[in-house]
Amino acid sequence: HQPVLLSHEHGFTYAAAGVQGTSSAGAFSLAASIAGTIKDATIVGTQMALRSQIDYESAARASSGGARAFRRTLDVVVENMFQSSRKRMEIDYFYGKSALAQCIGSTAAVGSSEVTLTIDKADWAAGIWAGMEGCAVTVFNATSATDQTPALATHSGTIKSVNLVRSGANYTITLENVGETAAVAADAVIFFNTAAAVDDAPTGSAAVSLNLFQGLHSIMSSTSSDSLFGIPCSNSLWQPNQLAAPAGVLNYKAISDAVANVVAKGLDEDLVCYINPLAWALLMQQQDVDARQSWVGNSPKSKTVGSDGVTFLAQNGKVSVKPSNYVKESQGFCIAPRLYKRIGATDLTFRLPDRGDEFFLHLQDKAGYELRAYVNHSLFTKAPGKGILLTGLVG
Repeated sequence: HQPVLLSHEHGFTYAAAGVQGTSSAGAFSLAASIAGTIKDATIVGTQMALRSQIDYESAARASSGGARAFRRTLDVVVENMFQSSRKRMEIDYFYGKSALAQCIGSTAAVGSSEVTLTIDKADWAAGIWAGMEGCAVTVFNATSATDQTPALATHSGTIKSVNLVRSGANYTITLENVGETAAVAADAVIFFNTAAAVDDAPTGSAAVSLNLFQGLHSIMSSTSSDSLFGIPCSNSLWQPNQLAAPAGVLNYKAISDAVANVVAKGLDEDLVCYINPLAWALLMQQQDVDARQSWVGNSPKSKTVGSDGVTFLAQNGKVSVKPSNYVKESQGFCIAPRLYKRIGATDLTFRLPDRGDEFFLHLQDKAGYELRAYVNHSLFTKAPGKGILLTGLVG
């Protein structure tokens, strides 16, 4: 439970002015107090667990080489678990409770065990899909392009291959072991397996349960008819901001225009703007053109071109632009990091609550050990109205 400010105090009184501005109001009467609005935001942590296994034979071979050899073998497994968990957590911080991607077509044929999904570049983030072969996903038919709670389950399966090279304006993902044989709709949406699940509603129709906290996209795409953390977004200070980048290009004009629309809500914190690497590349290329124009007449023998960071000065202060592989090509997230928190029962850990220092679990029906990673967390901001979701960027 977090208290948040939704409106200012309004119980002000102006005393009557005297002749030529000399105060003569004396002990003037005070207007009634009008308290500011403070509400309690409710945040529930999301649980996520990762299972990994080591068979007895591999463990025995590693042990025969001594403690160091066993430790090296174990380190490889644990490091992979750690990196895999951190990647999944990072993706969830951006797109928790939002679809990972929306299809614009598929090669699905009823009865086929494989399906290739086509995804428009605007809804693609290479970092989400790189290295995801073997990952289980669930695909739902959406009812509209913006529907994040689609009504009908169609396919679930594992990722067979990912085409990270754009073909025209699209990317493709191929699924195998498809669980159902109905055709995939053109606007179907993709979630990690168990992140979205189908429940039988009382009417007998299918309903979708989203088993994740709200990531940046879900938070910042909320409209006045939605609620965030139990508080209606109809409040002007609480409602997030969505702005389309002029001409689809991220530059100083786009940043300054976006900030200018938000400073009225009290934005005076420095911002970090996360964008896709391709949008970053276009920004760097434009900076390169501007830099070259400034060299005219200087005849430099050599110049270092490019940058590992760009900072704009705007009305709020600094806006630092950073690339992220987990941001979709058409989007940008401008946030004040100090206004965000990760809340939950525990950060990522390999020690289960009731196991003490015991690291390995014996498998019940297999000759091996199991390791588990666990996290209970959620993303929270006390001022969603000070964030900006940029849309319409082109790469």
